[in-house]
Parts: sequence; structure tokens; C-alpha cells
Amino acid sequence: MLKPVGTACNMNCHYCYEHVSGTHRQGIIHVEDVLSYLSNFVDYEHVFVLFHGGEPLLTPFYTIQTILDYIHDQFLGVYHIQFQTNGTLLNDAWIALFQKYGSRVSLSISLDPVGSADLRFAEGYHYREKVEQNLCRYANAIENIGVVSVAHVYNKRSFLPFIEQLINMRIGSITINKY
Repeated sequence: MLKPVGTACNMNCHYCYEHVSGTHRQGIIHVEDVLSYLSNFVDYEHVFVLFHGGEPLLTPFYTIQTILDYIHDQFLGVYHIQFQTNGTLLNDAWIALFQKYGSRVSLSISLDPVGSADLRFAEGYHYREKVEQNLCRYANAIENIGVVSVAHVYNKRSFLPFIEQLINMRIGSITINKY
């Protein structure tokens, strides 16, 4: 698991354990440190690298590109890379970078059904609209995009229509966690 920006995030979700714990930590890791760490795994037969956060897409683009190129060029076995993201920062540049590695890169995007209250929040914009637009726009661009959701008292009865919405968006998988 790589947390390139620590727990820094562009959202403020009420149930986020990073936010609730009070250990909200910002700071961008040095790419040399990541490459040194990853060098321990270059000869593994199978490697799964998870970019997590906070929000990993707050990492400078060039830093992520350098890390992905290193994994692609140096790892001898099979590797898979996943980005656990809130999906608000996805854009054509990120998608083009991820497409370079084909099916080896997947996205797990955080989104919950609406329900009677939403516990995910962003400052200055409607995050849900942005994430839904990105899901629709990029569902066919990346081979494996899934959604990770949190079920809570305000939305637990809203999952069936939400799952139908995801199917219509061509999203292939959903993970539901309990709050």
C-alpha cells in the first residue's frame, strides 16, 4: 500500500477513519523513497500495489507517472496496480496514463447511494455529480473500474436502485462496507 500524500484529501467525509482519527497528515512522499521501497519487490512472482490515501490523485502527476513506469519497467513478475480514489480528480490526463498499462491498472472509486442523508462532502462543488460524470465518461476507458460504498443508517435502503444505476453506467463491481 502506497499513501503518496499521506491522509491528505480534497473531501471531508463524516465517517472517514482518516478524518475521524484526528491523524490527518499531509505531505508528499519523495519519489526516490517509493522507488527504493518498491525495489524490494521487483523479483516477486505476483505483486499488488494499492495507491491509497487520503486521495492519491492529489500526488503530482509526474510522481505517479514515474512510479508506474518503474513498476512496469523493473518488475519481473505479474503486477497489478489499483487506485482507491474518490473519483473527483479523474481527468483525461490521468486516464491516458492509466490506459498505458492496460488491464494492470484498476480504479476503485468511492461513492455511496444517496439515501436520506449523504455523509460525503466536498468544499465548493457537488462531488456526487462530478464522480458520476467521471464514472460515465471513463467506464469504457479503463478495463476494471469498481465502486466502493459505505452502508449506513441513512442509505441502507437505497442500494438496489444504486446498484441498478451502476450497472447502467457499466461499472463491473461494487464493494459495500458497513459504517
